[in-house]
Amino acid sequence: MKFGLIVAGYDPTGSAGIILDSFTFRILEVYPLTAITVLTVQTPDKVITVEKISSDYVKDLIDHILSCFNIDVVKIGVLGDAEIANIVADRISVLDCPIVVDPVIRAGDGTLLTDPDTLRVIEDRIIPKATIVTPNVHEAEILAGMEIRSIDDMKTAAEIIAKKYGIEHVLIKGGHLMREAENVTDVLYDKGSFMTITVKRLKVKDVHGTGCILSSAIAAYLAHGLDVPSAVKEAKKIVELAMEFSIDLDYKRNLANVYAVVELQLERYKVIEKLKQAIDLLKQSSEYVVDLIPEVRSNIAYALPAEYVRGIQDVAGIPGRITVVDGKITCFSEPKFGASWHVGRAVLAFMKYFPSYRACMNIRYSEDILEIAKDLGFKIASFDRSEEPEEVRKVEGLSIPWGIERALKNVKEPPDIIYDKGAWGKEPQIRVFGKDPIDVVYKVIRIGIEYLRRKEESSKA
Repeated sequence: MKFGLIVAGYDPTGSAGIILDSFTFRILEVYPLTAITVLTVQTPDKVITVEKISSDYVKDLIDHILSCFNIDVVKIGVLGDAEIANIVADRISVLDCPIVVDPVIRAGDGTLLTDPDTLRVIEDRIIPKATIVTPNVHEAEILAGMEIRSIDDMKTAAEIIAKKYGIEHVLIKGGHLMREAENVTDVLYDKGSFMTITVKRLKVKDVHGTGCILSSAIAAYLAHGLDVPSAVKEAKKIVELAMEFSIDLDYKRNLANVYAVVELQLERYKVIEKLKQAIDLLKQSSEYVVDLIPEVRSNIAYALPAEYVRGIQDVAGIPGRITVVDGKITCFSEPKFGASWHVGRAVLAFMKYFPSYRACMNIRYSEDILEIAKDLGFKIASFDRSEEPEEVRKVEGLSIPWGIERALKNVKEPPDIIYDKGAWGKEPQIRVFGKDPIDVVYKVIRIGIEYLRRKEESSKA
């Protein structure tokens, strides 16, 4: 376990400050040790009051932390006053670990959080000790003493800051500069060279706390041994998730949701485990299912919950598909995300109409199997491949979504089955849909049991 010291302020909303820093550290496997410098009363939109903490308390707190733990990284945010800033400067001067400084001067609503005397100590004694400093554009203007109006200005300012304070890494965040732009660019000064990181602007409101997440995530990755450019790149991914899944409470700004990192991983785990259970069920029921496996073999796909789905990479399937060996259902690989091209795309198309139906398995088409499905009471829809437009047919990957959406266009309830009778070079298919792969497999087994029963009756006759 890595241990990180966080010196920052308290935001009661938990979407910035020391609470969010701690969440970020813990999610990234760094144990947070905290020293609060200021207390605030605020909403996601506005700082109402700011109360400074006793400098003696901060001194005792940090001294006891340093006496008990070997610190692997330090993240510094709001410091409160010059006396606390000097205490922090004294303590970090004896540490041999990465130090990340997020020079928060004003809150998002403009409230001053760092007065000139405190800023002077930060500039004279703390930034020069930093491994990396992470100002936004407004903070960079103050530190560099220049106006910033472009990416080139950001590069110039970053170089000025690095040389002025004798540090090797400066990350200037460009979000405030590019509020109306389609893309957002950050600039990293890295030992004399520049790296620009450009991402598409998310279609969300302003999000409270992104700067805290970014600096804390950089610190966490540095604690684990990543170099600065790699730490910045990985930290940006964490910020993107926290913004994309931010919490909207009808304020001007959303709350940053760094826990989305954990939520997403948990959902991915659930998807894989449920697919494993479904495959085990298929294997246990091989005698009923083997006759339903088509010539192209089967696959079973299961998507993340709709709010997490961005593309085929968010749908899991079976690499190598499901086949039959010696009369038994067999898979040669464990479930994996992005492993099912055709069935996975069928799931994505289905979810556009019925988001809770996240699973599908393809089985062999025959009039007998289709008749059995009807007799069992399954709701059935279809599409005709002969009606497929030429522009769809020409592009790999568009045929299945086109067919599924065509079948669903005029239905009011989710069908259990969507089939097509194939076309030149295209095997006819029956696709069984359900809310999860267990639901799908039970439907397939029911069809298989009845198919085997009728087959046995026919042979006796």
